[in-house]
Amino acid sequence: MTKSTATAKPFFLRQENRYLWFALILPAYLLAFAWVEAWIPADACRPTYIPLDDQIPFLEGFIVPYMLWFPMLLAMGLYLARYDHEGFKRYMTYIGVAFFSVIALYLLFPNRQDLRVTQFPRENLFTRLVALVYSQDTNTNVCPSLHVVGSMAVCFAAWNCRPLRKPWIQAGIWAGAFLVAVSTVFVKQHSALDVMAGIVLGTLMDQIVYRMEFSFARERVPKRKRETVI
Repeated sequence: MTKSTATAKPFFLRQENRYLWFALILPAYLLAFAWVEAWIPADACRPTYIPLDDQIPFLEGFIVPYMLWFPMLLAMGLYLARYDHEGFKRYMTYIGVAFFSVIALYLLFPNRQDLRVTQFPRENLFTRLVALVYSQDTNTNVCPSLHVVGSMAVCFAAWNCRPLRKPWIQAGIWAGAFLVAVSTVFVKQHSALDVMAGIVLGTLMDQIVYRMEFSFARERVPKRKRETVI
């Protein structure tokens, strides 16, 4: 064994790989969300509802984009971790700040939705998938919608990554995010109010994580010293 091999640091402790520590934000959030789900009883939650919800039909086919939400988040994270380390850190920061802000809102304003279909109008693969989602996910902690906030995280991460700025890539990512957002109301997992709140929060997170950081960076640039005239 050579000296360099013996003294080599573990992969995650090497200077060039420390950006991967930002990935710990996700399991930390999942643990926090599981705790909130178990801690807040359903009878303590206020239902989210606006009249628009009554005009939105149940369309079970939208369960496909609904279930593609997490793979979309994961795919963006893996791409940035491989090709854009700074972008990965900002992406995970967005997710961390946004998702933990959502958890804080759940604690301050416990909520639920009572829009789920109790009897499906037909029996097919899509309705069986909807039933599976209903059985695994409670109807509490829904506003703002994490599906919407997470989808916007993917969009803003792609917009701020130069290789992903190609028009056809942007169109595909934003179209996918739109389908995820509307799927939440068509499969009756969220109220339209939850979606609106998610859009507001997601836009605010973009200003905090991406836009404000650029302005702060400019402020940190030292001014040139004035030349002393003798």
